[in-house]
Amino acid sequence: MCFLLFQLPPPDRNYALIKGQMFTYKARKENGKIKWIARHSTNELIEEDTKGLKIKEAGHYFLNLQVTQKTCNRTRGPELTVSIKYNDRKLLLGKINRQTCSTGLLAKVEALARGAILEITEIASEDIDDSEALTHLDIIMLQPRAMA
Repeated sequence: MCFLLFQLPPPDRNYALIKGQMFTYKARKENGKIKWIARHSTNELIEEDTKGLKIKEAGHYFLNLQVTQKTCNRTRGPELTVSIKYNDRKLLLGKINRQTCSTGLLAKVEALARGAILEITEIASEDIDDSEALTHLDIIMLQPRAMA
């Protein structure tokens, strides 16, 4: 057996580092549909809107979405499609896999303007597993740090 040891170079002070803020939304069953509820209610960057989630500060946002059904039709029938849209443009799009009953993790970084509304597909709640480990929406706002 041979192990190579090496040391990483020191960080470049001229390189702008990134910091961020993370928000997690749980799926809650409400009136036969899934409603996305913020785990922490104090949120200065995103607010609930009648159409979806409204961005209150422009920036780069890392979007993660996963939806899992309790049971799924493993042989036939249409696959459930979920998406996050902004100005009628699909930012994330996935179908529930008939073998795993899940979309798997859908993720993307997107530059969003102040006032942007993220529309999440309306999903009937009767067959959705609302366990946070299996069905969740996470949004991370990436902010460049001031260079020293």
